[in-house]
Amino acid sequence: MQQILHIILYKILAFIKPEMDFSLRGVVKSVGSTVVYAGFAAGAFIVALRALDFLLIEQRIGLFLLHRFISIVLFIFPFCKCWQYCGLLFHSF
Repeated sequence: MQQILHIILYKILAFIKPEMDFSLRGVVKSVGSTVVYAGFAAGAFIVALRALDFLLIEQRIGLFLLHRFISIVLFIFPFCKCWQYCGLLFHSF
């Protein structure tokens, strides 16, 4: 939880950075990027929570197999093309 608060604190500091222009366009862009970031973070947290609950509680796979599954997922997904498109989406701001 402390890490999440740390990220939120620095996102707020980045939102009110002194070089931000206070025009309508600048404020809308900053608020929009913050909403997208917060939505993605909340969605990723909820998906991870539900997946872990399903695997550990309902399927009872155990911690050993859970760690094996997570390592396989983390090995495969960095090579997926969809992450490159998501990166382009977030760098467009």
